[in-house]
Amino acid sequence: MLKQLRFKNWRNLRDVTIDLSPITVLIGANSSGKTNIFDGLKFMRDANVKGLEKLVAAMGYTTIVSNSPIEDGVVSLEFTFDGFQTSGLVTDSLHLKFDGRNFPFNYARGLVEGDVIFEDKTHFRELPIKNGSMDIYAGQAVEIEQRQRELRTTLIQNYQRRWQLLAENFFPASRLSGSETGDLYILESDGKNMLFSLEFMLDAYPELFKEFDQDARWLLQHVKTLAITRHPETREIELRLYEETKKLAPTISMGTLRSLAMLAAIHSLNMPQPLQLSYFSTLEPNIIPPETPGLIFIEEPDAALNPGVLQKFVELLRGYVENPDGTRPRQIILTTHNPTFLNYFEPEEVRVLQRGEDGHTSVHLIPDYIHDIWLKDGEYGLGEVWLTNLFGGTNP
Repeated sequence: MLKQLRFKNWRNLRDVTIDLSPITVLIGANSSGKTNIFDGLKFMRDANVKGLEKLVAAMGYTTIVSNSPIEDGVVSLEFTFDGFQTSGLVTDSLHLKFDGRNFPFNYARGLVEGDVIFEDKTHFRELPIKNGSMDIYAGQAVEIEQRQRELRTTLIQNYQRRWQLLAENFFPASRLSGSETGDLYILESDGKNMLFSLEFMLDAYPELFKEFDQDARWLLQHVKTLAITRHPETREIELRLYEETKKLAPTISMGTLRSLAMLAAIHSLNMPQPLQLSYFSTLEPNIIPPETPGLIFIEEPDAALNPGVLQKFVELLRGYVENPDGTRPRQIILTTHNPTFLNYFEPEEVRVLQRGEDGHTSVHLIPDYIHDIWLKDGEYGLGEVWLTNLFGGTNP
């Protein structure tokens, strides 16, 4: 599981460390840095999927580096994991150094397991831009220790196949043309491939689709039946929602579609995933089993949801991360501006983002006295106390 995040010189996160729990809720004023945290995780994932060169070319270094970086100006993303194929903590880091332009830039990788350093983050290499795509292992020695190879393989699998990242504006379509496809297991950040993934789940793993369907009908009381159909000639795929027996809903609301996308992101992690061949294919098993930890990061999950649904949604989330048999370890990170939604979380699950006068963000926990004084008797909810600005994270 992802235990800690550290960002240095990453946008307005000039030097921020965030400890994570099974459910972590990020709150803060507008432009306080919540989306920058989301984008930081996506950047690390895409660096392993697309390659650094292509990623930097698409983003531009000015959208990566803090506008007033500290120390040597190196952009660092350090992610610490706990409990995946290892008995201790593993920290994976990426470090970038620019010189007033996108290319060339220097980079370094860090990989540490306990007290063992496999990759030295201080040893920078210049990115070779002559190659068409970036190999993150360019410049490394051919002979790599077995353990380092195992750890790096596991990390790449984790980033690519076990992270579901839904951005703030995600809005899946209720209909896709026959030519549209997408990943079968991982939802795109805008959720557009939801139907494609659910159709595959229905065909290949009907029992898992049944679990998804049951959760959807429990959460959304107006949903009686879900159907995913393909037109035999056009191959168009369509989501059909029946509100009561044989009554087809003429339209499907944004809130309903977003709810289904969030549930699909969670349940898709329960499907066994075959691995593609890679340069480490001899070390990999044939599939990534559902027992492998999974991360779901959702920006503003409460957007377009009726307030009466929010408590049930949180109950579902708790069931996913607290499953009794522990066979599907899941971790959830959320962002929100909604005090009603915040009422259903515990103070220790919340991280408060506060942007200072210098434009840079700090992250802190909710003080213990908030629970002892304000929440102990149940007279106030956590979201109500938040609106008083007692622990920060609101607009001034």
